[in-house]
Amino acid sequence: MRRSLPAWLTSPLAQFLVLGGLIFAADRALRGPAHDEAFRVTKPFVDGLAVAHRAQFGRAPSPSELDRLVRDAVREEVLVEAAVARGLGSGDPIVRRRLAQKMELALR
Repeated sequence: MRRSLPAWLTSPLAQFLVLGGLIFAADRALRGPAHDEAFRVTKPFVDGLAVAHRAQFGRAPSPSELDRLVRDAVREEVLVEAAVARGLGSGDPIVRRRLAQKMELALR
């Protein structure tokens, strides 16, 4: 004797939702945890931007300037992560030289 599926499970909407959920779960599993980490704007990050602005201009940034600094820094971070993920700087001698310089400064 064969059992039939519940009526709601045979509807196209239910099948679409189940299939979509499976695809979403598979995508999350295949991408791994590194892609799940979002860039978080923390108070120390914003404070660091304000300190750098104060050092450069001799005054604290206005609220609109601080907002622009945060947006620019986040945009730069997203672009850098995307470029690194695509390997855009791996064969570039200028990028390699700059990274070596930054590492020398970090080691001092």
